[in-house]
Amino acid sequence: MNIALLHLLGSDSALAAFCHTLQLETSANWKAGDPRSRGRVHASSGCTIDIADAPTPAAMLASIRQFLERCVTGNVTLPAYDLHGELSIGVAVGDAVQFASVLEFTTHDLQRIAATGLTLSIAAYPASD
Repeated sequence: MNIALLHLLGSDSALAAFCHTLQLETSANWKAGDPRSRGRVHASSGCTIDIADAPTPAAMLASIRQFLERCVTGNVTLPAYDLHGELSIGVAVGDAVQFASVLEFTTHDLQRIAATGLTLSIAAYPASD
């Protein structure tokens, strides 16, 4: 498992405009006030977008770079849409296929992530055979 998800928070109209501009399909959506776990509610509207679900870390990074290139080429940033967002990366480790994982972000990658206005989150999850 090598996945990259984009989690966005903001107004319904800003989320729709951002997704329309980059031609992104959401995999999950919620509205401000919708119920969450443990009796809480969402403070703002949001969505999740699948950026990558790849067999290798390298393939996942290629998909992330393609997404960032679309943002840069279109001059699309989260602050311009008054959105908050996180690029959430997850890798499975500890099995025969991917015992360990290395994610090598270049300074260029990190500059593009920052310029787009994204927070970066990386987590490793234990895999089972």
